[in-house]
Amino acid sequence: LTVALDGALVGDSFRSAQDRGVEARLDATPAVLAHLGSRLGLASGAALVGDAPFVLAARDVEWPLGGPFDAALEAARARISAGVPRLELRAAGGEALALQDLALDLRLVPAGLDALGLRAATPAGGSVRADLQLVELAAGLASGWRAPARVEIDAALERFPTAVADAWLAQEGFLVDVLGPELTATVRGPLGEEAPAPLAGELTSDLGRVAFACRLQDGALVSAADAGLDATLALTPLVSERVVGNLVPLLVDVAKPEGAEPLRVAVRNLRAPLGAGVAGLSADVRLELGEVLYRALPTLAAKLGGGRERTKSFAPMALQVRAGVVRYDAVPISIEGEEFRFTGSFDLTSRSLDLGTELPLRYLKGDVGEFLERNRDRLDPDLAVPLRLRGTWPRPRVEVDERFLERAVGNVLQNVLQDELQRLLKKRD
Repeated sequence: LTVALDGALVGDSFRSAQDRGVEARLDATPAVLAHLGSRLGLASGAALVGDAPFVLAARDVEWPLGGPFDAALEAARARISAGVPRLELRAAGGEALALQDLALDLRLVPAGLDALGLRAATPAGGSVRADLQLVELAAGLASGWRAPARVEIDAALERFPTAVADAWLAQEGFLVDVLGPELTATVRGPLGEEAPAPLAGELTSDLGRVAFACRLQDGALVSAADAGLDATLALTPLVSERVVGNLVPLLVDVAKPEGAEPLRVAVRNLRAPLGAGVAGLSADVRLELGEVLYRALPTLAAKLGGGRERTKSFAPMALQVRAGVVRYDAVPISIEGEEFRFTGSFDLTSRSLDLGTELPLRYLKGDVGEFLERNRDRLDPDLAVPLRLRGTWPRPRVEVDERFLERAVGNVLQNVLQDELQRLLKKRD
């Protein structure tokens, strides 16, 4: 560490002119980087890595002397800039963000920081910019640098590695699957538990666009009933699997025909605990599949004598997700070219299905049960047969409701008796 001073003692303080003050050079040793990482509150397993020195300059300085360091820092004033030629930020999962020409500017005022600006570039030609205004400051270092009551942020990312954003938001690869390897992002608004308005922003890439308006509350992203997340996405195989497959598990291999409109998803009343995966997810979802190519889930298609690829334009679906379980209330889903309404649930964590519907007997093909198959000619082909899908996706059991079978047996016996009675009456005649 080397330090150079250019100022004067005025009373009980060190003071400098607006263009002069303190310059320091600090080698980026492992101990220094570990200490800086802990001060930044990096998650367990995350780390800063670098070998270039930190260069720090303070201008327009007023620093009280003669007292404890913490008390002096609480009362100090300065314009501070820091530069790092090269630094790498590694997430707990191993993803790394390499930054170069990192520049940090901040304004130190009594009781804390007033403003902070960050600029950096990435080796692939991307950039990072963030400007923060700190309002209603809490106590500074002497009280552990408690978070200020409100922070206003205006940030932008260009050609930013999606894997890094995914890791730091604990999305388990979801953002990479949806948006691809690079994204551009803007974020504006207040931070903090007591923020007066949601944080708004937009993520864009070659594969789609996601706009959001959310708050960070109790370790979760939350939104109101009239705001949340709106996504327009290319229906890639990964989006088909991780978005459509999770919301409508009865459809597989969902894709867009050439020229079709992209997939749209709107999320309201969102609550998504960070780092909890889908287990704690709750939201109201509007899914707009539009025109798609698809196949029915094989175990269901086998009961309907199908499984071939079909093209259909789906009406928007309204779905509820509560604590990681998607709930269906008479949601219309087209299977083998016919529309049926499904009620039940799909657990996103265990992949457990419990869905029911009714469909006319004439639509059932293949093995539909020994009794129904043997007595098809005695039953009304429009008889509504209740089907139940239970078990683990993608191979749940497809069952006919036992109470229905009991009623069907009664109907067949009644028909047999009526036929026999008619035969006997004809004999007498």
